[in-house]
Amino acid sequence: MIFMSVYLAVDSATVFCSVSVIKDEQCFAHSEDMGRNHSKQMLNMVDDVLSEADVALTDIDQFCYVRGPGSFTGVRIAASFLHGLAFGQEKDVIGISSLLTMAYEAKQTHPEEDHFLVALDARMDEVYFAAVDFSKSDWASNLIEQVIAPEKVVWEESYSHAKRIGDGWQYLERFDAMFASITQLDCANKPNAKFCAKLVSDCHKNKIEFTHDAFPVYLRDDVTWKQKPKVGS
Repeated sequence: MIFMSVYLAVDSATVFCSVSVIKDEQCFAHSEDMGRNHSKQMLNMVDDVLSEADVALTDIDQFCYVRGPGSFTGVRIAASFLHGLAFGQEKDVIGISSLLTMAYEAKQTHPEEDHFLVALDARMDEVYFAAVDFSKSDWASNLIEQVIAPEKVVWEESYSHAKRIGDGWQYLERFDAMFASITQLDCANKPNAKFCAKLVSDCHKNKIEFTHDAFPVYLRDDVTWKQKPKVGS
């Protein structure tokens, strides 16, 4: 695996829109609550960050984005936007899990911690949930993501030394009571392109195998893509 020096990452999986460039291990990033205006502002944010980093699109070695789970529309916006940019430069695209991106931010913010329980608000009375343990050698390649009602998340003894992150824990009273016994960290509330780019850059640099998808992951494909029956069928 070849270490690449210039990375561009975007994220619009939630109401926040973020863009980041890593150039020679320096990070340039913008993040803003966009509501529903991601598609209108993303190009301007990319232009601003590229200008700040003093790089052009032709300088980008790797294009990355937060591939979900998250807002169906938001994830599609980031995917189509980033694929369009990469296609024009004849480069590949790497998509990183929202939940793994959040866990990586928590690890960078609290390097003394290894185990994180990530819960992201999925609406519809559910959360996106994953447990990430950086002490395990396969932390980057063995991620199990769920979209699940908080009441159905099963407590495991291995979680006793973990930390909680993400805005899905606003529903803490609906989880098993054991989850209240572990600490909530005040970071990584939502995914951020800065840590998507850093995760990919660090994995390349340290030759760590990691799971990635070029296309979006929704976890709700069966709901989102369910078609209405045709008239007369």
